[in-house]
Amino acid sequence: AYRDANREEIRAKDRARYEGNREEISTKARANARLSAAREEMRDVLMAMPQIEQMILSEGENHDQ
Repeated sequence: AYRDANREEIRAKDRARYEGNREEISTKARANARLSAAREEMRDVLMAMPQIEQMILSEGENHDQ
């Protein structure tokens, strides 16, 4: 009986560890997906910088006239 209880306790701990790991892995995956999307957005902004700068400069020239 003691051995069965011990085995059940070990099984419960393993199950808890497995569930915890699974949750942690999916949390990390979601965080990585958000990070990846943020990087992509940042890259798009950086790529657009010259056009944005050009628009600001040309707007400034229009106001000077």
